[in-house]
Amino acid sequence: MRSSSYLRTIAVSILVTFAAAHSSWVTAQTWQQAIGYDQLVLEQGGSVPNGSTRVLSMVEANTGAGSGGFTYLPNSANAQFTGKTIIDGSGVSTGPSSHATTVGQNFFGNTSSISQGSTNITGYLADHWVGDVLGFSTGLDPQSQPFHVQNHSYIGSPTPANATNMSRRFDYVNQQNNILSFAGTSNSSSTTLPRIFSQTYSGLIVGRSDGLHGAGFTTLYGNGRIKPDIVLPAPNISQATARSSSVGSVLSHQASLHSNGDASRMEVLKAAIMAGATKDEFPTWANTTTRPLDLRFGAGEVNIYNSFHILAAKEQNGSLTIPGNAITFRGWDYGEALAAGNTMFYDFHALSEIGELSLVLTWNPIILDLDPGPMFDPSFDLPNMSLSLVNLTTGFSTFSNSPVDNVEHIYGRNLEAGHYRIAVTTDKDTTFGLAWRISAIPEPSSMIAFGFVLAVEAFRRRKFLVGRSSPDEK
Repeated sequence: MRSSSYLRTIAVSILVTFAAAHSSWVTAQTWQQAIGYDQLVLEQGGSVPNGSTRVLSMVEANTGAGSGGFTYLPNSANAQFTGKTIIDGSGVSTGPSSHATTVGQNFFGNTSSISQGSTNITGYLADHWVGDVLGFSTGLDPQSQPFHVQNHSYIGSPTPANATNMSRRFDYVNQQNNILSFAGTSNSSSTTLPRIFSQTYSGLIVGRSDGLHGAGFTTLYGNGRIKPDIVLPAPNISQATARSSSVGSVLSHQASLHSNGDASRMEVLKAAIMAGATKDEFPTWANTTTRPLDLRFGAGEVNIYNSFHILAAKEQNGSLTIPGNAITFRGWDYGEALAAGNTMFYDFHALSEIGELSLVLTWNPIILDLDPGPMFDPSFDLPNMSLSLVNLTTGFSTFSNSPVDNVEHIYGRNLEAGHYRIAVTTDKDTTFGLAWRISAIPEPSSMIAFGFVLAVEAFRRRKFLVGRSSPDEK
């Protein structure tokens, strides 16, 4: 057991996101209905994955500091956790945390989450996890982590230099261990983001569908990137983050069923979640060719129905030359080694007007430990990747090429029929995740292949959202 004095060295910079400052979010739907889960269950029945094979982790701030204790674990006696094993990863718990209990219920609860089959959970005290597991206090290499999904429902305000150090370690751990991590912003409408861990590259950063959360441009560890990445209906950020982690657990379980393993890559899962996100809830949603996400709602509201079907379409490899086969209207690819200066192509034929198109490209920074010994000496390099779309039939083209982000997003509605080509480029050798969903007007009963002709009269006004600025764009 570590001493109390050691564990409190970081606590002053950790802030728990308790109940939201605003509670105006009201809807007739449950959050499961809102994100398409009930629709998925209605369609798929008992075959919907429930997270049963996933090993989960949650990191929580200490809510018992005022009484001299360490409370950061869910209450294992709660009925929502019956049949689940909750391990104390920090080893200093003096009692359950009501905040951790609520987060756990939304993350892996038996009826209050959608990953009810998850039974193996490890909980950490945030001070210990940041200081010891990440190695921030010791300077040592971050420890290996055996988890598929990890939840961070807390925020912190260390100095910019310390926050950068912590964030780089956070990204390194996620990449080395292929962990799909979710972290929140804050419970306010501020344009100032918390310093940890909402400004990381590898995590999926979560906001609220009502927009009452911290949002805007990162100010450290790579300035000018947009956060959050996604939003989800919830009364506060802690629960929104936990619910997103529950979605991640289900999709990670689904991905594990693919024999080649590529679907389980964090880059692919992140791309599938973001490409599946919906925008209809947000009339002002907009991005530009150099700013891939909306300033407040990111890629949009999580929709597990869409993301499930993206993953279900299985991997569809791109080509370094002119593609000989078409991709289907939903799908994904894990680019294992795209060399600098090369381009990966993906073609599809839309033989009727496209009602909606969503393309998302994600990748990680290259973080290497330059110290051959036990100390952590990271280098950092971010590949500059771009995503483009061309209608070879009409000549229409658009692109997403942010100079600072590690995500590119092309989104459009009511696009003309034609032969389309997606292109992915990079300036450095890298791996990536690409996910897409495309719907025709009317939706075809099966995916369109090359050479098949379907004549459908276009009846809706064409509109492309990429390049449109939102009213509050900076």
